[in-house]
Amino acid sequence: MTRVPRIAVAFVAALLAGCAAFSGSLLKETRGSLNETAAQTGAEQMLRNIVRLRYGDSPYFLDLGSVSTSATVSANLTMSAFGTLGLDPTLSLSPGVGMSQTPSFVLQPLAGEKFAKQLLRPLDLRTLALLRAAGFGLREILLVFADAINGVPNAPSATLFAPSEAPDWSRFRRAADLIERLEARGWLHLGVDSAAAPPPPGGDLVLSVSFDAAAAASDEFRELVKLLNLEPAALTYRVAVAAAGGGGRNIALRPRSILAAMRFLSKGVVVPAATLAAGEVPVLMAADGTAFDWNRMLQGVMRIPSRSDEPAERHVGVHAHGQWFYIDSRDLASKQTFALLETAYALQAGDVPPITTILTLPIAR
Repeated sequence: MTRVPRIAVAFVAALLAGCAAFSGSLLKETRGSLNETAAQTGAEQMLRNIVRLRYGDSPYFLDLGSVSTSATVSANLTMSAFGTLGLDPTLSLSPGVGMSQTPSFVLQPLAGEKFAKQLLRPLDLRTLALLRAAGFGLREILLVFADAINGVPNAPSATLFAPSEAPDWSRFRRAADLIERLEARGWLHLGVDSAAAPPPPGGDLVLSVSFDAAAAASDEFRELVKLLNLEPAALTYRVAVAAAGGGGRNIALRPRSILAAMRFLSKGVVVPAATLAAGEVPVLMAADGTAFDWNRMLQGVMRIPSRSDEPAERHVGVHAHGQWFYIDSRDLASKQTFALLETAYALQAGDVPPITTILTLPIAR
């Protein structure tokens, strides 16, 4: 074998080895970056829709249908020769290999009757149980997705764009705080009602809330059963989805839809004073003639500040209406509530049939 073919064989071997090394490295980098990008844009979409609802705009969702990548391999071979007069020249070959990947996203608008109904349908007990199994506390689940429990309201007027009366929320917040304390001590348990018949396929669960005997002597338990008009000696209470009623051995839960929960949390958007003065966002006046402070109601649940410059300390942020709206990375309560909303949205709005209009976005190299 002559010198040049030997060098060519070596070049091919280097090319194959280089492709393997490049592809492995690019796969690792691409998967990580695309995963981060998809998660970030999904969170930004949810936050943008919450801000839209605060300003009276309609929410709009685009689903990331698929991600595809195209790989480009480039190779070059540089040849140089040197020598002296009368002698055979010495040949030198320098191979080079390069590889790049161009990802493309397929975005699908979520629309139609089925998707609208999923956004508007109140959460069922199965979804609430799944959220609890996912590690979210009962307090945060109830504060976001319950409109009332046994007639105790959780600011139902806050789900309206422009409520005319100050919301009633203090008793529900107290009940939720008591539930959190009892759950933290291990005295409160949420489970499937063993006395109920098995639900039909696709049907909703029948849940029960039970308390340990040690809870009966606690001040928290006595205050909670009084607030919810429950029978203290029962210790186990059946949970049912109902618009009203409850009490005794039954807990009547009136759940919210995803859209209603988003409207409720949109009251945590801190609207700039200039925007309020311009009348672009409704202002609720309290009985004493002052503006109602929505942040007091949503303290420890959700707060979305606004500022003119891009915040560096944001967990997630979007630019809309000439301002930056964001969740502070140090605001653990708001971050947890936001994660709860995203999880519930994924559970409630899943399995949406595709529609014909799709949008493919190539990412330029």
